[in-house]
Amino acid sequence: MKIYRVIILMAMTLWALSAQAQHKSKLETEWGVQTGVGFWNYNVNGEKVDGRLGWQVGGSFALNWGAVALQPEIHFVHHSVPLAPSPIDPKDDLLLKSNPIEIPILFSLRVLKPFRIYAGPMITAFNNCKYEGVDDDHDIDFDRVRSTINYTAGVGVTLGGHFLIDARYNGTFHRQRLVGPMGNELRAQGHAVWVSFGYIFN
Repeated sequence: MKIYRVIILMAMTLWALSAQAQHKSKLETEWGVQTGVGFWNYNVNGEKVDGRLGWQVGGSFALNWGAVALQPEIHFVHHSVPLAPSPIDPKDDLLLKSNPIEIPILFSLRVLKPFRIYAGPMITAFNNCKYEGVDDDHDIDFDRVRSTINYTAGVGVTLGGHFLIDARYNGTFHRQRLVGPMGNELRAQGHAVWVSFGYIFN
């Protein structure tokens, strides 16, 4: 079974548990801030391309029914990936810079506290990339390397009720078609692993 089907199944299961728990538990809210580092790696035309270390900052808000929660988040993400030879100097890599806004909508299972398990869809906005032109002060627009709707899953642990350590796997549902800087067609599909640290207010 493909991994995204497992993610969808987990999200549907957590949603069903959330609906059931809503009638049994008192509704609570929480919000938090977090920052972290990670890698986006890509398969481009059948070849593996490793991205460089990226970072993210963001916040979250959760509706918590005890054992389950609905948790939307918003993150500003920066990462880069050497995707193709540079049109300026073929000996150098073309370093794509990506600064998207990612909006995960997570279904969270919190039965075994202090652990929490996440799964859900993720909206990726403002994902058009750039790369350096002849003049380093001016970047050139490039195509988007990820689709708008993706998925994410992960696990977190809270320490002292407020400090959060979080690990995520992000993936894309299908290959994204884009046009390279030399007019060549590329097909890219990516996945990422992130580790974040945060603080929860409740």
